[in-house]
Amino acid sequence: MGLSWHPIKALIIAHMAGMNFERTATIGRQNLYISPSELKALLALDERLAARFGEYLEPYPVYGEPFYKMLGAKEIVSVDASKYEDATIVHDMNKPIATELKERFDFVHDGGSLEHVFNFPQAIKNCMEMVKVGGTLMLESPANNNFGHGFYQFSADLMYRVLSPENGFQVERIVAYEFFDFSQWYEVADPTAVRSRVELLNSRRRVQLLVRARRTHVADIFAKTPQQSDYVIEWDGSAPVQPANPFLNEPSSFRIGIKRKLERWVPGLIRAVRSFKNYRGSKCFTFESQPQFFKPVDK
Repeated sequence: MGLSWHPIKALIIAHMAGMNFERTATIGRQNLYISPSELKALLALDERLAARFGEYLEPYPVYGEPFYKMLGAKEIVSVDASKYEDATIVHDMNKPIATELKERFDFVHDGGSLEHVFNFPQAIKNCMEMVKVGGTLMLESPANNNFGHGFYQFSADLMYRVLSPENGFQVERIVAYEFFDFSQWYEVADPTAVRSRVELLNSRRRVQLLVRARRTHVADIFAKTPQQSDYVIEWDGSAPVQPANPFLNEPSSFRIGIKRKLERWVPGLIRAVRSFKNYRGSKCFTFESQPQFFKPVDK
């Protein structure tokens, strides 16, 4: 977990937009995973920050606290399950946070911890409760091709449903990107708004989600359990329900017999055909092939 090229760019953009960092909390202590030269290049986006580099970042730090101070943080608290990186507060995010941490911070940042916490609903609720009304929660989480990195990978639908008005939040933006410096950002549509699942199938690099949401009011978080959006649309009768019977389109016995013979006689050919079909099918779920769901962000 830490501050790499993409979350740093997002934080600089947020600073330029006037976001308040005065009381900042991080989930886990954030390492500074970027070289001085790359950070200077990003800081050029904001002349005010670029002028502060020598004041805050020389000598160049291992952890991110000086960078948050550069953004305007006067108090920085880190929360972790262990003291191994000298976190300010040792707390297991599987369990509810202390009352004194609730509604305390202007900015709460998770740079890659939630996927490692087994009790995700409690962990994200903790993060949400720590934010003041008017404050901001920012999350960077794995979305695709990160099998085994943590317990979980996440979808945009989950983030939209969790950080919802009924839970006291408003999503300001969700972007997805392949995890390498300078990769293209894509604004991710809310599945409820486009009335469709927003799916992605990419084959080369892991994909991250960057989420920014503002707390608009205090609500009883998860008083109503979030549900996946396309099922809610079906349940309320506003969309036709697709048949669930898997046998409605079952092939004829003749076709089944031919298929079994082919699989027995020419398994290599069958595997090649299937691989080709899977390859072709994957193209319909890429960023570029779904502009209605993934809008490129102007660099």
